[in-house]
Amino acid sequence: MTFQKLINLLPNKKPVIIHSDLLILGKELIKYKNQIKKTLLKHFKKGIFIPNFNFKSKFIDFDHNRSMSGLSKLFLEDKMVNQLKNPIHSYIYVNTNLNDKKNFMTKSFGLGSVFDYFTKQKLNWINFGASNNEGWTILHHVEKLCNVSYRKKIKFKRIIIYKKKKEEITFNYFARKSSNIKSNFDLAINDMIQDKVIELINY
Repeated sequence: MTFQKLINLLPNKKPVIIHSDLLILGKELIKYKNQIKKTLLKHFKKGIFIPNFNFKSKFIDFDHNRSMSGLSKLFLEDKMVNQLKNPIHSYIYVNTNLNDKKNFMTKSFGLGSVFDYFTKQKLNWINFGASNNEGWTILHHVEKLCNVSYRKKIKFKRIIIYKKKKEEITFNYFARKSSNIKSNFDLAINDMIQDKVIELINY
């Protein structure tokens, strides 16, 4: 199945969040990168959100150091693409308007976060090639809402430059209590897939 045919099977009546590992495309990613971008823009006319996360740097210059890798890099080659002002879980977004709310900047998970926005707007989540544990970041938002015992609230500082303005941010994060704790979302994802299959059968 071609990339075009695969994308045509996906729902597009709402904006979508696409988490991906495009290494599954191999050399095709380099050879057809412009075609891949055009295919996504043409199909998802309601809007696309693509992660451009940062976990290491304490200083983030959104005006210049924008490109990372994979799908986000394809879109960030366009200087006019918008990017969410969040020092950890930033998303680039196209074909959709998004007010840059203050809470989007100071936290990733929980009420008022960008993931809260995604769920309340009932946007479609597409995991293309990434593993369940790497591609379903939104499940950490569920962990925050449930206040799971194996995570804790922490705060740290980040400095960002956004539209030529420098800001220091106190960031609220819901972190693992121990590095020995590893996420395993396979069971949750399999249950969701099974529920969807049952729903389609009953329909």
